[in-house]
Amino acid sequence: MISSRSTRRRYRVEIFLPVVAEIIHRAARSLISEAMAIQFGGRTIFDNLEGLYRSVTGAIVQDTITLIVTDTPPLTSQNVRKLKAALSGFRQKAAAALRQEELLLALTPIEHI
Repeated sequence: MISSRSTRRRYRVEIFLPVVAEIIHRAARSLISEAMAIQFGGRTIFDNLEGLYRSVTGAIVQDTITLIVTDTPPLTSQNVRKLKAALSGFRQKAAAALRQEELLLALTPIEHI
């Protein structure tokens, strides 16, 4: 018999937050950090990471990012769908607020060992 636990899986949420105007970046970093700690019980932040990306014009742009990472508790497939929808809505709003063409978020299944 398969236990109900096997239908739940942990996920890693990664938010690649561009360092824009200092006051905007600090506010966004603080809000996201607190929300992730409240929602998922913790978070890890990596500041001042260098990145390159291709803009919509085709130019290669160098930027500095803050990576905010958290792991979810085990989630059912229904909860994963809800999380994806919430992250998608967040990504659109945050990209607009930060005046970014796109904001990279990753949701990856993980296994703690």
